[in-house]
Amino acid sequence: MEQIFSFHVTPPDPDRLCSQVTRALEQRTEVLSREKCPRLWALADRFNHQEKAPLPVRRRRRRQRTVLSLICWLLSLVLLVPGLMDPRQLLIPLLAGGITLTMGTIVLWACRPALLGTLSLLSGILLCLGAWGDPSVMGSVLWLGIVQAAVGAAALMTCRKKKPSPYEREAARLLRDRAAATNLQAVCVSFSDAGMSITAESMDTAHQIPFEDISLLLETEDLLVVIISDTATILQKADLFTGTLPQLRELLRQHTQYVYVMEEPEEIPA
Repeated sequence: MEQIFSFHVTPPDPDRLCSQVTRALEQRTEVLSREKCPRLWALADRFNHQEKAPLPVRRRRRRQRTVLSLICWLLSLVLLVPGLMDPRQLLIPLLAGGITLTMGTIVLWACRPALLGTLSLLSGILLCLGAWGDPSVMGSVLWLGIVQAAVGAAALMTCRKKKPSPYEREAARLLRDRAAATNLQAVCVSFSDAGMSITAESMDTAHQIPFEDISLLLETEDLLVVIISDTATILQKADLFTGTLPQLRELLRQHTQYVYVMEEPEEIPA
């Protein structure tokens, strides 16, 4: 007996599901690109194949780098300020301060740009105020204050919220349109050996879509995203009311290109 797997379509939660739809759209683009340029992707995979340390290890390393770079950054100011005030007598501390400032700034920019921006901006303002208040003694540190303030402003600007990618915008649009649609609960999407069918109260007959027309099917934590030509149909796993998800996976893998989109791990430098 043929088994049918049916979904009652319900309005999605755009805020909760936007990241999952975004990853599904990105994966679709990658799959199409891999089909068109297999040799280029094989070369890219070879370069990108690198085992990462476990997440706790990467977190510990990041904390260690942050602490060490912060010490270097603070030490650099202790060396640079007197070195700039008397460069002839304190040339070695001046050079050492420049090296430690550069090292601390580079590492903090990579690990903690917000912290670097705040500290650099504050130190730059204080140094400029000191040079302005007593130019005869502190005038030589004016340029250091200007550089620090500029670095701080630049670091803080890079911390601003990034603009949404085209995938994020498209995912948000798809979910908004689906959430705003009326009579969604009257729509039923089913899968069987014959393919995918869509029925609704306003339709006299079911709209049948054979598996040959489904170019790709993507699964995320909560969704199934069906790609038909350039159209994405979003189904929530919680809406499945006949059959089980493992059985549905087995059916779809037999008839379509089925890809599970993994949840993105936390981005922490190795």
